Amino acid sequence: RGAVGLKIAFEQLCDLLLITDAVGGGVQLQKETARVSTLVGSLQKSFGVTDEIGVDTESIHSLLRCKGYVRDTEYKIISGRIMVKGILEICSLYRDTQGRYCPLQAKLPFSQVLDMEGLDPDCLCTLGFKVTALELRPRTGLDGECKTLLVNATLQVEAKGVKTLEVPLVTDGFSTTCGLNMRKHNGDLSQFLETVVETAVYKKQMDTGREIGSVVDVWCDIASHRVQQDQNKITVSGSLDPTRESVITYSVTDAAGNKAEK
Repeated sequence: RGAVGLKIAFEQLCDLLLITDAVGGGVQLQKETARVSTLVGSLQKSFGVTDEIGVDTESIHSLLRCKGYVRDTEYKIISGRIMVKGILEICSLYRDTQGRYCPLQAKLPFSQVLDMEGLDPDCLCTLGFKVTALELRPRTGLDGECKTLLVNATLQVEAKGVKTLEVPLVTDGFSTTCGLNMRKHNGDLSQFLETVVETAVYKKQMDTGREIGSVVDVWCDIASHRVQQDQNKITVSGSLDPTRESVITYSVTDAAGNKAEK
């Protein structure tokens, strides 16, 4: 049994009819220039990443867990295309033939070309990546040793292209030869500023209730997060639930000298 959460966002594209100039009839206009961002296009694409990871311990007996993260992404825009590259970071925990728990980390580079009509080097892009599937499969070599993991991952990228334009607007006007009735209308002139990527350090002490001999592996996920905007600042707050989302594997030794994995 399980639960699935859905997050749906709707975006509405609107057209505004703007008066930018008028000639004749003794018309004099007051003008301003506004910057507005328009959506060039959006797309979603899935692609695969395959590779091999070698281990420097004893042969792999069993694979306990694996998880993948997309790191250090960057892009470059060429007319009609987005050149994307990044790192797929693999975090895994396996048990070798000696019964030891062994954590494993590996970084696999990837690149992808995304086609988006109307995109040019003056545009900005937002990119979002997800690891939708990840499989690690041990492979035995000709010598009978199992020291290689075959990686088969599927990544999904969501991209949006935005272009910022300078639009001339008429804010007021009059005529020296005839009556001129000016009516003002409000319109949404949203502007895309920039994409901010920051890394924050989270520190917390956890009480296991028993003496820890050594930490073998640790992983966690964000349980929830909230976003608040205040003038020129955006505050992001969230939480990690160590009782459900985080698991620490450690070894303990009792008074009799017996070791156990927790």
